[in-house]
Amino acid sequence: MHRNGFLIIALALLLLHPARAGAEGGVYDAKFAGQSEYPTLESGEVVASFFRATNVGSGPGTARS
Repeated sequence: MHRNGFLIIALALLLLHPARAGAEGGVYDAKFAGQSEYPTLESGEVVASFFRATNVGSGPGTARS
């Protein structure tokens, strides 16, 4: 096989094969646990919203408000 053909096949395999996320199952991993309702705002209005996450990794989590 020509070198160019090999490179094209190798590139195609890399693009078609999904990579695993680096943090998946790692030290800093979280699971979605809920969120606030979707707000409807008029121009100039301010509203608070949030989401909840559960620490499922092996490292400590930090919360900021």
